[in-house]
Amino acid sequence: QAYWKLFVNGLLAVGAAVSTLAMFQWQGWFSTFLVAPGARPTSTMGSTMTLALFLILLLFLTLAMLAKANSSGSRMIYGACAILFTFVLFLTETRAALLGFAAGIFFFLGWYPTQQKKYTLILKGLLLAAFLAGGGLLLAANTLPSPPSILYRLQLETLAQEPRFAAWQVAIHALQERPLLGYGPENFSVGFDKHFDPA
Repeated sequence: QAYWKLFVNGLLAVGAAVSTLAMFQWQGWFSTFLVAPGARPTSTMGSTMTLALFLILLLFLTLAMLAKANSSGSRMIYGACAILFTFVLFLTETRAALLGFAAGIFFFLGWYPTQQKKYTLILKGLLLAAFLAGGGLLLAANTLPSPPSILYRLQLETLAQEPRFAAWQVAIHALQERPLLGYGPENFSVGFDKHFDPA
């Protein structure tokens, strides 16, 4: 167990370093060698999606360590790491990762194993707060006249204009034609070209 804790703490230290570099990119510090390929930070991961997935994995490890921490110093460190990872996760503006984060928080708060009723009530309260916060973000994204970029990416109108949704519709038609075996490995383009409507 000591080796496992040492391993997790090492991962969290790496995650904190990666997140700090992402924040430097976000602020434009050391831009001569910390170059981001776009407006969103990638840190050393190469893409915002890879960074976001890495941070999600670390975030729930951090929350588990925070729940088991015995000393106030450990709780402060794990809590700071959790806040840092969450903040940088939102900086990536990766919708799939944010959806995974929301689902993970739902299961973590809703089904965290605890015997104490006090903690159960706190977890349920946090779950309700998370639901309200998520609903508030979606409402703000779709009602504000000029929302921030992260909220703009959550607008229903923006989501409807994404090319991937058109590709998914084509994929559904291709799947309906060959539901059992499909078109074979590496042959999605065959079904896509057949069912794609350029209009």
